[in-house]
Amino acid sequence: MGNILKLNRKMSALAWLFVAIFSGYVLQNIFSVWFGSNIFFNEISLSGANIKKWNLSSLLTYPFLHEGFLSLLLNSIALLLLGTAIERQFGSKRLLVVFFTASLCGGLTWLCLHWKSNGFLVGSLIACLGLLSYFCACNANKQAKIFLFFMFPISLKPKHLLSVILVIEIIGMFIGEMLHHRLTNSSANLGGIIGGLLCYLWFNGESKFVQSVEDQLVRLIKKQPKITTPMQSDSYNVYITSQSAQKSEIDRILDKINESGFKSLSEEERNTLNSAKQVMHK
Repeated sequence: MGNILKLNRKMSALAWLFVAIFSGYVLQNIFSVWFGSNIFFNEISLSGANIKKWNLSSLLTYPFLHEGFLSLLLNSIALLLLGTAIERQFGSKRLLVVFFTASLCGGLTWLCLHWKSNGFLVGSLIACLGLLSYFCACNANKQAKIFLFFMFPISLKPKHLLSVILVIEIIGMFIGEMLHHRLTNSSANLGGIIGGLLCYLWFNGESKFVQSVEDQLVRLIKKQPKITTPMQSDSYNVYITSQSAQKSEIDRILDKINESGFKSLSEEERNTLNSAKQVMHK
């Protein structure tokens, strides 16, 4: 029992995702073939009927079902390649957050167009596209080698690959789902891509946003006028606005004469004293 617990602790998040995906595929076939019932598939898959029954968990469980073994195989290969890269670069928690965020965004986008239909959404492709968009956003300008159809190596930047896939899914959604009202997954795929990009903005864009705000604050502070304390000197700019202020200034000048003599007065102080004399003689 102790060895099993140690083994479980060593299993990565990617390994647990594979266990869940293959378990879901096995269970849906057991219920369908052995028991002749699709209850497991109907409860776990995403559909408008499930959401109307408040089966909200189906927004996160549908990636663990697949329509066929070929779909399971291709999605598993994509998950293996993308999941390994993201888990190695960012960790297991980041992999799970991106996986389920993409699944949630893809499911919600698909429901917006197929709320009233009798169709269902299954498959981990939506989550894999979210992982792809997150990886491409984090490594946008790094040159990468990609195997087209798993056979033909192509060297290009991840951001260009993401742009091509994004355009394809947008066109597929508008033409297939919105114009011809076909029950396709282009909207879900597009939602998964958006989910991956939202994760990028949350995890990677936040620090850049905070840094830009700090830079703006520093610029504003530098533009503020500096307040300096005037140094003591013998020159004064005297502005007299009332008789009390004038009397106070004259008293200060007279005290200065008593201490240092008349020669210690500045030109402004002498002018102030002369002005006071003229006022007194009037």
